[in-house]
Amino acid sequence: EYVDNSVTKGECLKFAMDHLGFEKENTVVMGDGENDISMMQYASESYAMISASPKVKAEANKTVNNVLDILRGEI
Repeated sequence: EYVDNSVTKGECLKFAMDHLGFEKENTVVMGDGENDISMMQYASESYAMISASPKVKAEANKTVNNVLDILRGEI
C-alpha cells in the first residue's frame, strides 16, 4: 500500500462517501492492519480478517476468515 501520511483511510473513505452520496448505513469496510481502523468509524459494518491484530479485531464489528465469507453472506 502507498498512503500519504497526511491523511487516513477513514478520511479518504469519508471524502468518497460525501462525493458519491453514500450513507454510513450503506457502507461496509474490511481490514487487517491498524491503518484500517480509521475507516471503521464511517461504516455500519466493519470486518477484521482473522489474521488482524487484536487492536483491529477490537474495533471491528465482526472477524472473518476471508473476504469471500463476507461476499457470500457466510458470516
